[in-house]
Amino acid sequence: MSGAGWLAVLPAAVLLVAGCSDGDTLHTPPVAPRDVLLAVAGHPVRAELALDEPTRQRGLMHRTSLPDDAGMLFIFPDDTTRTFWMKNTLIPLDITFLARDGRLINVGHGEPGVEFPGVPSDGPARMVLELRAGWCTDYGFRPGDRVDVPPELLDLAR
Repeated sequence: MSGAGWLAVLPAAVLLVAGCSDGDTLHTPPVAPRDVLLAVAGHPVRAELALDEPTRQRGLMHRTSLPDDAGMLFIFPDDTTRTFWMKNTLIPLDITFLARDGRLINVGHGEPGVEFPGVPSDGPARMVLELRAGWCTDYGFRPGDRVDVPPELLDLAR
């Protein structure tokens, strides 16, 4: 094989060797799901997951609509007071701040394009669920109510 031929095969050979072990199975980290079905105030909501910083920063920016049965669930690796802003967000939102156990702390209201002031939590929050504006009033989702979030999702936040 010519020198150029070896160069073409080398990357594949390196990957093959790197993927082999002495009979051990290859361990890969679990793949995070893209969305989850939640029961919020007794109603099903399909929530997109925001588990890492780039996804959390992008959020629901540039969307022109949000179905009634949809939202975005932001999960953070820690519990702290949070403030959300609406930069480049084109639709009004209910911004619900949730404790680690899924208990609703408070509901804030995000207006399209309003970056400052932000929408704050009333206490330490591990998660934030964004829904279309008015959803919480329409379905009676109030502070103290809970969302059952699978506990393993909390471990995927980074």
